[in-house]
Amino acid sequence: MGKKGSSKGKSSSSTGGGSKGDAGGSDEVTVLTSANFDDLVMKSKDIWMVEFYAPWCGHCKALEPEWKIAAGKLKGQVKLGKMDVDAAENKQTGVRFGV
Repeated sequence: MGKKGSSKGKSSSSTGGGSKGDAGGSDEVTVLTSANFDDLVMKSKDIWMVEFYAPWCGHCKALEPEWKIAAGKLKGQVKLGKMDVDAAENKQTGVRFGV
């Protein structure tokens, strides 16, 4: 996807911190919400890849470690973010993008 079809955001861990982490690479995945999505992703000139996920989804759970590795490897080139579209406050953004 291009810039606007991809995710954007500031780097932080999946728990909201900015810690470096696991053996697979640093955790540079930005936690996105409906409140910060437009400012971080849509208004950014950076290239983003965004995962819209549900915490109960097996495929989403399987992607998480790979997403973290990709974020570490692509740091400085592409930003990776994730948004829980099953959370009530994020559902509208999911609908907005057909998720």
